[in-house]
Amino acid sequence: EIEQVPALAGAVDVVKAVQLLPGVAGGSEGEAGLYVRGGSPNQTLFLLDGTPVYNVNHLMGFLSVFNPDVIRSVKLVKGAGSARYGGRLSSVLDVAMKEGNLLKRSTTANIGLVSASVTTEGPIRRGKVAYLLSVRRTYLGEIYQLIQGKNTADSFNYYFYDLVGKVNMVGERQGLYLSVYGGQDRFSDSFSYDTGVGYSDDYSGRLSWGNLSGSLRWHAQLSPVMSAGLTISRTAYTLRLHDVTAAVFQNRTIEEDVVKFRSGVADWSASTHLERQVGEAHRIRLGGIAIRHEYLPGQARTTNRNFDDGSTTKRTIGSEDPVHSTEAAVYVEDEIRLNDWGRVVVGVRGSGVRVKERSYVALEPRLSFQYRAGSNTTVEASYSQSRQYAHFLSRQGIGIPLDIWLPTTDKVGPQRAWEGSLGSTHFLDDAAIEVSGELYFRRMNGLVTHIEGAYLLGIDADQWERRVHVGEGEAYGLELLARKRRGRLTGWVAYTLARTTRLFAGVNEGKRFPYRVDRRHDVAVTASWQLSGRWALSGTWVFATGNAVWLPVARTADVRDNAGYGSRVSPGTSSYIMGPRNGTRTPSYHRLDLGTQYSRGRHTLTFGFYNVYAQRNPFFMYAQERRDDTVVYKKVSPFILIPSISYGITL
Repeated sequence: EIEQVPALAGAVDVVKAVQLLPGVAGGSEGEAGLYVRGGSPNQTLFLLDGTPVYNVNHLMGFLSVFNPDVIRSVKLVKGAGSARYGGRLSSVLDVAMKEGNLLKRSTTANIGLVSASVTTEGPIRRGKVAYLLSVRRTYLGEIYQLIQGKNTADSFNYYFYDLVGKVNMVGERQGLYLSVYGGQDRFSDSFSYDTGVGYSDDYSGRLSWGNLSGSLRWHAQLSPVMSAGLTISRTAYTLRLHDVTAAVFQNRTIEEDVVKFRSGVADWSASTHLERQVGEAHRIRLGGIAIRHEYLPGQARTTNRNFDDGSTTKRTIGSEDPVHSTEAAVYVEDEIRLNDWGRVVVGVRGSGVRVKERSYVALEPRLSFQYRAGSNTTVEASYSQSRQYAHFLSRQGIGIPLDIWLPTTDKVGPQRAWEGSLGSTHFLDDAAIEVSGELYFRRMNGLVTHIEGAYLLGIDADQWERRVHVGEGEAYGLELLARKRRGRLTGWVAYTLARTTRLFAGVNEGKRFPYRVDRRHDVAVTASWQLSGRWALSGTWVFATGNAVWLPVARTADVRDNAGYGSRVSPGTSSYIMGPRNGTRTPSYHRLDLGTQYSRGRHTLTFGFYNVYAQRNPFFMYAQERRDDTVVYKKVSPFILIPSISYGITL
């Protein structure tokens, strides 16, 4: 189904498809994160073959790290998920990779406007051991240079790559699976601009971010009613920035400023599980996990060189020493079948973390109930509590990330949430059509947001608490879904009516304000029509209430800034008068995407159009001042009627 969804530049993406489901928002155009039921992207646990992925953005948010060529299944968990999931407040996106073919070798290649990929698989030992290997890379930088020509002074370059490898060894009743993922985005740019007669400023910058993870998983069917498993994994996310700004006079550098920044997080983890069927009524699951976290909140090194007097000034902000924490959890749950009229899943997860000399421990109960109201109708209700022992700070915006993961401390405790939901599902036409609706309410505590104006490039591991506000959030809404599963025409219609807010004592005068993706209405219509054995058409239409943004309402000349800290500025300088926090709405977002696919034998050709009727949706907005010191808002909309083409072949 995901492969049938029209995609930007022909690049099919898992996360973009999941954003079309009810209760899931995609933030602004270009974001690959998931805002599930009012939660933020860092509150979603992204798993790739059971290993967490801390940053899922590729192509500055337009693609995710999940290469569709190697994916077997995708599961989105909202509400009261299994007690085996934990560590995040909002949701779980569990992505399972394919296993190598044990019987024959095959190779698949795909090429599109922005990226190309090659995937190969086959037996190492026929019927026993197999491999899967996939490589994906984009070539946007090369395309840009080709369009601009060699005479341009701008040396912009950008690309990302993915490398996925897997080896599976399968026995009669057990299997051993080794999975490895590595991916990175690399962005660089340099340019020069005149600042006066004979003077210029030269700039060059490099930014990279990426993930590296691996896992070794053992699974065994111990008996007809019992199975067990053990997983050992390692995952790491790293962000690096290197900027150089030079003042030049008559082709001679007179001063140079260099900024180097790095941040990241890495985990070692071990988990185990056991599942047993007890009679016909009970299926009991239990297990545990231990995680060793290593946080590098952020270190910035600045160097100023004055070539006239030969002086050099260096400064280091933040600590090189990482912060370690140990997180552990155990869980048990019982899935109880109540004859033919329903089931109950009762579970509890005991979790905790230790950072330096401080420990936090909590119980996270999970309860879900499903009642069969008829042969085609079920009613579901659920309740859950959850804890998240990691915090996240980010510069709001699109594209280039400044994502900083931070541990729970003695001053800033864990994030906490509870959620309740009530819904119903009805099946029509022998289960070919599914109609469902669900009400939910979620309350969150221990949320953090950075103090406005706080410097994020360089955070002392034991002092970052001074740069954040701690508060709470609420989210509630109604989710509706109508889905056609079989036939020549398939697809779904999703609608979400929702509200989500935040409350921080030091923000917006202590008044509750809308979260940035507080969208009253969110609609997605997705359809795929199989015209014949070779031709298929697909389309997606989306509509969403505009995001809530914080913009200035006026400009004034003042000697004191408007951030509320009382810091002095030069007399006569301009300062903005900000409106209520997130008190402005961007225009409503809507677009239509169309695609067609032609398949013949081993060949597949795909055409598509993104934003067919050229709707000018805002990529970002900015304030423009008038002569009377009032402010008007302008929007930038670069993504208008973008064609795509891609070609795939299986060898």
